[in-house]
Amino acid sequence: MRPHSEPDRLLIADAVRDTARCDLRPGAVAIDRGCIAATGPPVKLQRRFPDAEPCELPGILLMPALVNAHAHLVLSDLGPRPFDGSFTDWLAMVIEQSPREPTAIEAAMKHGIELSQRSGVGWLGDVCPRPEGLGARLVSTLGGVHYLECMGIGALARPRAEALEQAAGELSAAIAPPGEGHLVAGLSPHAPYSAGLAVYRAAGKLARRGRFALCSHVAETPEEIAFTTRGEGPMVDLLKRLDRWDGTIEIPHCHPIDWLEPALAEAPWLLAHCNYIEDHHIALLARHRASVVYCPRASAYFGHPRAGRPAHPYRRLLAAGVNVCLGTDSILCQPPGEPQPLGILPQMRLLFQRDAAPAPLLLAMATTRGLKAMGLDPALATLTPGAPARLMGALFDPADRADALEQVLGDDRAVAWAMDERGQAILR
Repeated sequence: MRPHSEPDRLLIADAVRDTARCDLRPGAVAIDRGCIAATGPPVKLQRRFPDAEPCELPGILLMPALVNAHAHLVLSDLGPRPFDGSFTDWLAMVIEQSPREPTAIEAAMKHGIELSQRSGVGWLGDVCPRPEGLGARLVSTLGGVHYLECMGIGALARPRAEALEQAAGELSAAIAPPGEGHLVAGLSPHAPYSAGLAVYRAAGKLARRGRFALCSHVAETPEEIAFTTRGEGPMVDLLKRLDRWDGTIEIPHCHPIDWLEPALAEAPWLLAHCNYIEDHHIALLARHRASVVYCPRASAYFGHPRAGRPAHPYRRLLAAGVNVCLGTDSILCQPPGEPQPLGILPQMRLLFQRDAAPAPLLLAMATTRGLKAMGLDPALATLTPGAPARLMGALFDPADRADALEQVLGDDRAVAWAMDERGQAILR
């Protein structure tokens, strides 16, 4: 973050809110060359910065842009899809229909970036299996992490782990030098049923040596648990169908988090989903400084958690001191007709309306906690002076004296206004 000089724009809204003690009604945000210069009551800032161009935002709660810590932008052109109850059949569909041509990959990435920014997302952790997906991120103003997805199980695990160093170096060279609040390189071993421990350990080693964020899908489904604990079930059938099953695949005979503990101990990881974990796994994640990204709509889409479990353990994770943030997963998992399918506001609303989750907690999970999980400075997603002016606005009723954020979370209207740090209005 850089210091401000004289602001050139003054955003005036009926409410202004972040997680860094800014809670104004009404409020104003002064912008200087794409950075936050100051926040305060409108009259005070108008007197302080008389030359700043005013921009009125009536009926708007103005907040930092939101953070989507887990997405698959490369699938954005496929649109929402129904789920028939078989996770492995769904995975096979994704493998079959994922874009493969460079032009199709680039088009899908651009579409996903546009959908994200138009929903008020300013930072995003995208998992992409192909190097062709990077170009669209490099030319966009969407910050966050670009994770290169890594696979390799059985006989492929060690050669894929050895090849990872070159791929990671190419990714880092393309993104470097990483700017604060912009794009950071990341590595993402896909999941315990598709990446061997050698791949996880290699990714962790590279993260320790260089500036790489780490992410993986872990403990997402009962099928995954059956694979790692007993070496049986639909995941085995899928690997055979994909001609990936051979005698060299070692079954851990334990829960995936227990199996991955050596890798988790080496570097901070962001683990996607964690639908099926026990209390001792929560303690392990807290001990190793791991973060968890919960994708509420995706979990509901797949019917998680099953097997008699009452709810996702995000509240138990938070209570144990684990950093929990929010993601969308792919567009495939979002409800048909959702106007902003890659938005984080719908994820917040689900937890507020279904679970009565506190509004301040949800704002933190949707902003500062997401950046922390991706290894970025959490202050970037606040209205602190010097933070980038990535902002979003949601509609509420100023005549209603109820809390503005709670009004927004209890509503169903789409994000109404968004701006990137270049000062360009994405939504008006």
